Amino acid sequence: MRFGNLPPEAIESLKRFIEEDVRSGDLTTELTIPEDTTGLATIYAKERSVLAGIEEVAAIAEFSGLTYEILAYEGNWVDPQQPVMRLKGSAWTLLTVERVCLNIVQRMSGIATKVYNMVSAAREGNPKVKVAATRKTTPGFRYFEKRAVVIGGGEVGVETGMHLAEKGHNVTLIEMLDKLAPNAPPIHFYNLLREAWEKIPNLKCIVKAPCKSIGADEVTYTDADGKEHTVKAGSVVLAVGMKPNNNLALKFADAADRFFIIGDCNAAGNVQKAMRSAFSTASTL
Repeated sequence: MRFGNLPPEAIESLKRFIEEDVRSGDLTTELTIPEDTTGLATIYAKERSVLAGIEEVAAIAEFSGLTYEILAYEGNWVDPQQPVMRLKGSAWTLLTVERVCLNIVQRMSGIATKVYNMVSAAREGNPKVKVAATRKTTPGFRYFEKRAVVIGGGEVGVETGMHLAEKGHNVTLIEMLDKLAPNAPPIHFYNLLREAWEKIPNLKCIVKAPCKSIGADEVTYTDADGKEHTVKAGSVVLAVGMKPNNNLALKFADAADRFFIIGDCNAAGNVQKAMRSAFSTASTL
């Protein structure tokens, strides 16, 4: 079973963390609290930081039978004593998982905050500098320290990468052409998009980099000089092209006297192109 956006291997790691922490059980909880007691737990930020790890805590809550409410989103700054998440359910379960949940949020938020501060400091000297992660991750915690690689830096790939980065993922965009989002409308959207991705600290972009292979936890690409490089990744998103769904559209051809194929049913594009296509067709009616 898949919980949220985390892959099965990440869920198994979280379950293993719980098992290692609990081992033979929580005797203090079992001896002092009635088994049918329910409780409410709230996670607060201890200091100003960039929030991360909420998705992992949500997954733990789901497979542990707890309900949860997200009060602050990953990738955003939170202030001291700000509530970021609530968990509700069995008091035994809450006390069993609380230490692992707190450890994950603390460590991932600490990394996210340090990365943001490092990137900000580096860009004071050079606005174009890139701060990259290394392979020196904590054993057993690599996935949670490095989460996503998006292959294909077109308009859809860039938007996907930006969305994942804003949710707290560490994202690397790999594009074989010499610039990202070359298919974006050049007048205004490309400049807006470029400004947005250059201001996201945990979004790294690599151009002129054809993807060579995808392994179990890594992606290999070649740079402009033909040298191979490997990026470690817990998840890989492929955004390498779109095809119109003409066959589905044609099933409605006999539904009315006049029939038009517009938007992605005619040619894969974006919202702007779909709106123009719809306007053009509506003008003929």
